[in-house]
Amino acid sequence: MGMGIGFVAKKEESGLPLLSFLASHLPSLTLEEIRLSLNRGRILLNGDVSSEREPVREGDAVVCSFEGTLAEKAQKDPGLALRESFSSFLVYEDGNVLIANKPKGVLVQRLLEHGPSLLSWAQDYLKSKGEDVSLSPAHRLDRATSGCVIFGKNGASLSVIGKALMKRQGIKKAYWALVYGKTDEGGLIEEPLKKDPKTGVVAPCPIADGGKPSSTEYRTLESFGWCSLLEVVLRSGRTHQIRAHMLSIGHPLVGDQKYGKTENNVSLAGEFGLEGQFLHARSVSFGRIGEPLNYLDGKTFLAPLPDAEEKMLERLRASMRPGR
Repeated sequence: MGMGIGFVAKKEESGLPLLSFLASHLPSLTLEEIRLSLNRGRILLNGDVSSEREPVREGDAVVCSFEGTLAEKAQKDPGLALRESFSSFLVYEDGNVLIANKPKGVLVQRLLEHGPSLLSWAQDYLKSKGEDVSLSPAHRLDRATSGCVIFGKNGASLSVIGKALMKRQGIKKAYWALVYGKTDEGGLIEEPLKKDPKTGVVAPCPIADGGKPSSTEYRTLESFGWCSLLEVVLRSGRTHQIRAHMLSIGHPLVGDQKYGKTENNVSLAGEFGLEGQFLHARSVSFGRIGEPLNYLDGKTFLAPLPDAEEKMLERLRASMRPGR
């Protein structure tokens, strides 16, 4: 089943490359998917096939014609509610920092300057309040991972947060992960990891062969028979570290499309509404990180789970009650 969708360039968008313009209007699609549609002639600029670098001008008409799964994705905009009401995603805010609960499917910061992202919507939110600050994210989360992201509102705050995260001192981030199987009460996974540059897959690899030291601590919060809910704390910051480490001990993340049991993902989506991995940056806790953020010492901020994950846990807990 196909779908058509069109956009008209506004004055403030004039001069944007076509790819950047499309990225801002189609946040559910990856840049690769947009490029593929351009190359196949599925996207027309004023009725003609154009290159991704072609600048749009005020009043230009861009018409897209999508089919199949791409049409379904194009209709889903994970950032729609975020753009309309960013304040509902706020975890904490003051004059120095902003902590947001990133939804799944939204990038923290897109490579294209004008592309949609948690950063661009946070900037729009601050501008709507009359705040003119230099906002920057202090760290990243994968597109498919939800939860706490810390932003610095000024250079001094961003520097202090960045140093604390790099040294793993002064700020503790804890994740919630639902994994397959019954896990031990807790443990420490110390397995060097290496990313394959061709596939993007991260896997255990000896240091002698290019692996980088990696350490992941976890404890089991709840067990539901076929799966377990863990609290995970990273002692190092490697790409896909939690996902790769949990797979390495035989407990891949539920819903993970790269490292999990992909054959189960369709049934998980149908039964629980779960799309993508169950991995959520649940909390961020501050210790002594110094000025200008010393007032945050001892404070912990929590990000609520996405609705689908919260409802899934409720059903799992109900299934474990006596008499069920």
